[in-house]
Amino acid sequence: MAVCLLLTMGSAVCLAQSARGPRRVIEREGKRWLFGGEDPSQDFDVTQFRLDSARLNYGLGRENFPALIEPEFVSAQEANQWLGDADAVLGVSIGGEAKAYPISLLTRHEVVNDVVSGRPIVAAYCILAKLGAIYDRRLGEHTYTFAVSGYTYSEPKVWDGLQAFVLWDRDTESLWLPTIGKAVSGPMIDVPMRLVPQEHWEQTTWGEFRAKYPEARVLKPGQRMPRPKSWKPYTGTFPEKAKVDPKESIAPR
Repeated sequence: MAVCLLLTMGSAVCLAQSARGPRRVIEREGKRWLFGGEDPSQDFDVTQFRLDSARLNYGLGRENFPALIEPEFVSAQEANQWLGDADAVLGVSIGGEAKAYPISLLTRHEVVNDVVSGRPIVAAYCILAKLGAIYDRRLGEHTYTFAVSGYTYSEPKVWDGLQAFVLWDRDTESLWLPTIGKAVSGPMIDVPMRLVPQEHWEQTTWGEFRAKYPEARVLKPGQRMPRPKSWKPYTGTFPEKAKVDPKESIAPR
């Protein structure tokens, strides 16, 4: 069975069960690996894993959603031609720079890595969990780049039992679950996600956001992201795994 998500421009992504089916986690070279693509080098190391692998769904592969790395933007005036006042956006304003990420585009990309007024951020939106938030990409001494793993995960007592996309970072290939606000595998396991302070971002309508920030720039539609052929692994000092206030790492409902 497949579940299809209708996206912008009349396109769709269909979530289908992994080709590996129940064997999405395999043993290899003394470690446990989670299917990440047809090339075994794309599998995720889940030798240490904070999730119940039986509750993972789909497994499309780590590059099926075009998470943006170098996003392009248009002016508010140009965006007005296709973005209605009542259309939902995830908006951010930092240091005098404002940007809007239309939810209609975020349902296609899921993740947009960006920099706002010199601050590396990631705009993320999960249509299944209705979870939208702006996170800080700077964790400890390094700026991380995020993408979508192709998996969803749910537990009855987490986020009302709704399915939520599992993210990964390209720098350490750790997996992250936004509904619990931390990394769940890899070198970053148990490191908390960091929300940008709430006063800098909101989920609102384009009309309301534009009224506050008439010079805001808007994520450009129709972008395609060439999948990186390689990525330099980060091997420096990792952030502390100390517990933080959930309000700092888990998006408000």
